[in-house]
Amino acid sequence: MKKTNLILGIALSIVAVSCSNKALDYNNKIVKYDNDIAPIIEKLNSIVLSEDTTAAAAATYGTQLDSLTKVTETKLAEINKMEVPKGGEKMHNTFVKEYEVVISMCKNMATLIDRNKATPEDKLAAKDAFDKTQESTTALVEEMKAEQLAFAKANNFKLEREK
Repeated sequence: MKKTNLILGIALSIVAVSCSNKALDYNNKIVKYDNDIAPIIEKLNSIVLSEDTTAAAAATYGTQLDSLTKVTETKLAEINKMEVPKGGEKMHNTFVKEYEVVISMCKNMATLIDRNKATPEDKLAAKDAFDKTQESTTALVEEMKAEQLAFAKANNFKLEREK
C-alpha cells in the first residue's frame, strides 16, 4: 500500500523569521497548532493503512478515532478563540478548514469502522473514503500556503521552512 500523506506534510511547518509583532505572534501560534495536528494525521494514516481488519482491531480503531476527534475538536476550539490580527482572517479560516477536514475524516472513519459490527469491507470502505478526502485536500494545502505567505508579506515578516 502506498504511504499516504495528508494535509500537512509539505509546507506548513513554516516558521516566521524577523520582526516582532502581533501578526508574527499569531502566525507562530497557528504554525504550532498546525504542527500539533501532524501526529493526529499520522495516526489516521496508520489506522487506514493497517491491514488488521478483525473486529477487535476495529474496536481499537473506533476508540482511537473517538479520541482523535475529541483532541482535534479541542484544538479547533482553541484556534477559534484566538485573537486574529487585522488582515489575518483568510489565513485563519484556511487553518480552521484544515481542522474541520480532519474532524470530518475522524468521524467518517469511525462510522465506517463501526466497532460493533466491523467487517473487512468496512475497513476497505474507510480507506477509500480516506484516500478520496486526502486527494481533495491538495487544494486546501495550497490555499493555506498562499494565505500564510500573503499574511507574512502584508505584515513585513518572512517565512522559512523548518529543517
